[in-house]
Amino acid sequence: MARKKIGWFRKKLGNVGKKLMRWRYRKMDLYLLSLMELVVVQKYSEILGDQGAAFDELNNQFRSAAFDIFYGVMDLVKIFFSKDLRDILYVWELAMYIILGKNYSEYFDYPKFIPAEESEEGVPKIVARIKKCVVCASVQEGDINLDELGQRGFAEILGNALTALVQLMQDTVENDYNVVQKETRCFLRGDNYGEQTLLFYPKEKETLE
Repeated sequence: MARKKIGWFRKKLGNVGKKLMRWRYRKMDLYLLSLMELVVVQKYSEILGDQGAAFDELNNQFRSAAFDIFYGVMDLVKIFFSKDLRDILYVWELAMYIILGKNYSEYFDYPKFIPAEESEEGVPKIVARIKKCVVCASVQEGDINLDELGQRGFAEILGNALTALVQLMQDTVENDYNVVQKETRCFLRGDNYGEQTLLFYPKEKETLE
């Protein structure tokens, strides 16, 4: 049976063990990931005619591959899963430490949990503000045609993969939520910071796009 909430002892265990988990995790070059996305989108656009269609195709292909990459992180932190949505913030912090190391706070602010009664959408949500976007790191002026990209967010490709993992967490602890991700701020569109928002819709409630 899934635990209702992470206790202080388990959090203490995570704080002590995260360095070991970081050591065990297979490291990846995030700048290379960014460069790969940019190059593939540009090459696909030559075939498909525009960057919007290219992005959609890459997004579909990357979702399953990225799931395999990040599943290793989730396997390390699954002992910290609970039914309390607020505990996702702690799991997120551990995951970022494992992936990026002790300087992860240079890239992200600590995410904020907003309960349903305070949310404009009427459902619980988590908002993560991005200081440095690892997805946009290789993008130079003129590389991306925002008109062709439309409403898509360039970091959405990674956000969708992470959303699939949060959905896995919810299914594992038997929470009846559909997790929906929206990129609500983007450096490429002139915002001063990036922002990813995760919305937790009850499964019996129709989600709003």
